[in-house]
Amino acid sequence: MLTEALPIYKDSEDLINTLLDCTKEFSKFFKYTFGEYMMKECIELLRQIQQANISAKNRVENIENFLIQFNTIKAAIRICTERGEIGNAKAAQLAILTDKIGRQANGWRSKYMTEEENKEKDKGASCIENGDKTEQPF
Repeated sequence: MLTEALPIYKDSEDLINTLLDCTKEFSKFFKYTFGEYMMKECIELLRQIQQANISAKNRVENIENFLIQFNTIKAAIRICTERGEIGNAKAAQLAILTDKIGRQANGWRSKYMTEEENKEKDKGASCIENGDKTEQPF
């Protein structure tokens, strides 16, 4: 599936657009500190999604990196909201978007973690069936 067609990618683009609307109203200090930071990090989120979508080998690792970065952005949004830089209506809109994105990313990670765990189990079982005495990772 094309990365741009993934719901998580579309919702991340919506997050960027909503944050762009918010940063227009930021005070000068917040615009050039938190506003710039969040924009750069959100663009990086799109790259992380692309990496996770194309690289089957490192998919779980890429998704986990996405989640770390995503949680940092959520913290920055929370700080801006607490400081009054983001109004209640936009904060509610951002909360809905971040919740959707977080659920999708965690579901994506769970799906591929389960597949990797099953592959490891199958690998271990085939070694036992073949009489292979090599140690298997825990």
